[in-house]
Amino acid sequence: MDWNLEVVKEKNKEAKWLSDLKEKMGKLEQQNVVINEDKVKKQCRKMLSWKEPDRDGVQGFWIKRVDKMHKLIINQLHKLLEKTKKILFWMTYGRTVLYQEDPVKRNSVENFRAISCLPLMRKLLTGMISEGVYYFIENKNLLSEEQKGYRKKSTGTKNKLLIDKIVIKYCRKRRTNLAMIWKDYREAYDFVSHSWILGCLDLLGTVDNVKKFLEESMKKWKLLLNSNG
Repeated sequence: MDWNLEVVKEKNKEAKWLSDLKEKMGKLEQQNVVINEDKVKKQCRKMLSWKEPDRDGVQGFWIKRVDKMHKLIINQLHKLLEKTKKILFWMTYGRTVLYQEDPVKRNSVENFRAISCLPLMRKLLTGMISEGVYYFIENKNLLSEEQKGYRKKSTGTKNKLLIDKIVIKYCRKRRTNLAMIWKDYREAYDFVSHSWILGCLDLLGTVDNVKKFLEESMKKWKLLLNSNG
């Protein structure tokens, strides 16, 4: 089964809160994302050596250990980032396997979890892009204090649960009234429109080559879905 992952829902560009946010943030400009050997080695260290490969069949072990290839990889990734029209089909193609979590529940829809395998070259490049954008956002203090999930050196959900536990314990001890709401965003990241992603990149002053690379990649995103072989 070969699916095109195009998302057709558009964001509301005229929303008042969006114009207020733009005015508050002002004009931001990110520096160019530079691809060099240190960054490639750093991303390689994050790779799992024997994780299930994508359609190319290449596993992380070989990219990490055959470091004589790193200069060639840097050259090719640099070309991809600067010449976005040349993005190759295999770089935007993902293989997704449906994994059955509980054999007792058998074939019920909620019993399957999707595991996606992506090309290592794509992971390398997007990893470097992600890190560059993250440090820019952090240096500009654009991450809200409440955001723990994607902060580096943060325990994320565990941190929030501990805060919750402390608050409840304090209120019980002091016999203080407490009203609490837990809000669960179901599949919060699965249905974000492509236009909204690109709009956020504009808002954050992301450099042109990164925006163009991601925009052109989105047009070519495709998915191969596998179940039971």
